[in-house]
Amino acid sequence: MKIINIFKKLILFILLGLITVVLSTDTIVKTGYSSESDPEAYFQQKKKKSKRKTLRKSTRSSLKRSRLPSRRGSQRRPYGRWISRPPTGYRSMSYRGRNYYYHRGLYYRSGPYGYVVVSGPIGYRIRTLPLGYYRIYVRNRPYYYYHGSYYIYDQDEEVYEVVEPPMGTEISELPEGYETLYLDDISYYYYDGIYYEYDSDRDVYKVTDPPEGLLLEELPFGAESVEVDEGELFFYKGVYYMPVEIEGVTYYEVVKY
Repeated sequence: MKIINIFKKLILFILLGLITVVLSTDTIVKTGYSSESDPEAYFQQKKKKSKRKTLRKSTRSSLKRSRLPSRRGSQRRPYGRWISRPPTGYRSMSYRGRNYYYHRGLYYRSGPYGYVVVSGPIGYRIRTLPLGYYRIYVRNRPYYYYHGSYYIYDQDEEVYEVVEPPMGTEISELPEGYETLYLDDISYYYYDGIYYEYDSDRDVYKVTDPPEGLLLEELPFGAESVEVDEGELFFYKGVYYMPVEIEGVTYYEVVKY
């Protein structure tokens, strides 16, 4: 009986040894080299793999710094995103010949694909600020901000009027749906005709003039066509745009006129 048990253990030991040999051989075939058979060749191959990964990352980084715009992901009903209809409970209004739909601080306009969120029309007045606004000061004057729209308070009329933000206006967070634009390795942030730059020292976004040559994928909704000697330009919130074609795709370039 003891001899049988010893024989069984011997067979088990031989089988385990064969399995180990097969597994180690498979590892060498897959990698090309093992760390034991040829350490130098093995680590050279590891270095080559890591270099290929680094090159792919650097390529994406260089594309990011191109002139072409990049739309960021956003959350609820951002500027530029079309929806089939305004939210329940909206209020319709007409201002300067254009129809808008207002709901809880957000402005909508109808278009070819449904309804789109825009910033408030300049000069429009409301009695009550939307819940969640915050107050900012520019050169000691108070402004009220909510989701890309800026207001000032008219004490005589007791209303809040939509205005364009002065240059240098600071906000701590960009509105949902902004776009990131690049020119000469500088990042600009765009939202419905308003441009921002990031101030890392103060951790804020400042309203700025767009530099000539900056490109947009789409015209701001509501931009007006203007005929000039050079051809057709588009005008929106104090900025002129010229259509240009790059690699078969039409963009709109900021121009000074």
